Amino acid sequence: MIVKTTKKLVLMIFATVLFCSYSFTVLTAPIEILFTAETDNLTQAEVNAKLSEYDANELKANGFIAIIDDAIVVIGERAFANSSWSPTEGNPLNQNLVGVIAPNVTILANFAFAGCTALLDVDAPNVYGIAQGVFTNCVSLTEVWFPEAGFIGNGAFSYSGLTLAIFPKVWMIMGGAFMNCNDLISVELPIVTTIEDVAFIGCYKLTSVVLGTNFDTPTEIKFGNGVFGGRLPDETILTPNIHLTLGDYVLPPPDLDAMTWQGDNPIPFVQQDTIPYIWKSINYTSILETVKNLQVSIYPNPTSNSATVNFDLETAGHLTVTLTNILGQELFEIYSGFANAGTFTQTFSMEALPIGVYYLRILHNGNVTVEKVVRE
Repeated sequence: MIVKTTKKLVLMIFATVLFCSYSFTVLTAPIEILFTAETDNLTQAEVNAKLSEYDANELKANGFIAIIDDAIVVIGERAFANSSWSPTEGNPLNQNLVGVIAPNVTILANFAFAGCTALLDVDAPNVYGIAQGVFTNCVSLTEVWFPEAGFIGNGAFSYSGLTLAIFPKVWMIMGGAFMNCNDLISVELPIVTTIEDVAFIGCYKLTSVVLGTNFDTPTEIKFGNGVFGGRLPDETILTPNIHLTLGDYVLPPPDLDAMTWQGDNPIPFVQQDTIPYIWKSINYTSILETVKNLQVSIYPNPTSNSATVNFDLETAGHLTVTLTNILGQELFEIYSGFANAGTFTQTFSMEALPIGVYYLRILHNGNVTVEKVVRE
C-alpha cells in the first residue's frame, strides 16, 4: 500500500494540536491502524473488532488514523459511527478518529463516519458515492475533496464543520445534504443539475456558490424548496448574502421581499416562512458577452438608478435596445424603431430592479452587441 507521507504528517500535526486543545499536554502522533475485511465491504463489526486490539486509553490520548486496505471498496453502514451521535449504533472510540486514508474505496455507506467529532481529513480519491448522513456531526471536518463523487446523499454533511466544499463531478445533491453547516462559506459545483429540498438550509455564512462552469451545452439546473432557507436560533430570518455564479455570470441576489414558499407539498419540519431560492429552475446559456459590433459607452456603470447608453451608428436602420438578465431573458425594451446614422443616446432607469448584473442587448441591421451593466 502506498501511503501519502505528507498528508499523514499534516494529520499528525493537526491531531496533536486538536487533542492538546483539550488536554494541554504534549502528545505523540496518532496511531496508524490498518483495517482489513473478509470481503470488499468493511463492516462496523470488523472496525469494532480491530479497535478492541488497542488500549482504549492510548487511543483516547493520541487519536488514530484509519488506513483502509487496498482490497476494500465500500466502507459499510455506520462502520466508524461514534456513540455520541448514536449511542446504540456506534463505538465511543471512534470519537478519536482523526484521519482516513482509503485509496480504493468507491462508496461511503449510510452514516459511515457519523459523529466522528475529531475527524480532520479524509483521503479517498476514488469515492463516487457519498450516502446518507456519512459525515453528519463531523464538526472538525473543515474541507473536503472528492474528485470523483457523483452524488451527495441526504444529510451527508449536515451539522459538520465544513467551510469549503469543491465537488467537480457531483451532479445531484440530495435533501439536507449540508443542513446547518454553520461555517460553510464557499461551494463549487461545476456540473450539478439537481439540488434538492433544504440542501443548504441553515448555512447562514454561505456567500459563494459556483454553478455550471463545466457545462458545454444549455443545461437545466433544478432547485428544490428552501434550498438556501432557514432560521437562526434567535428566530431572526436569514438574509443569505449569497453570490450565485452560473458559468461566467453572477446571478442577481434573491429579492427577499418578493419571495414566497414554493411547492405544493411543504416539508413538515421546515417553517413556512423560511426563505426559498427565488429560481425554481434555471437554464445555463451563454449571453455572448464577447460579441461587440459597436463601441458602446454606458454611464454611470455601475449605477444605483438610471444610466445613459451612447454609441455611434455608421448606417441608418432598424434599432432595438433591450435590457436582459444574465440568462438572456428580456426584462424591458429601452428603444425600438428606426435610427439615423450618427450618435445614438438614450437614458433608461434600473431603479425597479434588484441589485445585480444585467446586459444591454443592441440589435442593429442584424448585428448584435452585448454590454454588461451593473446595478449597485
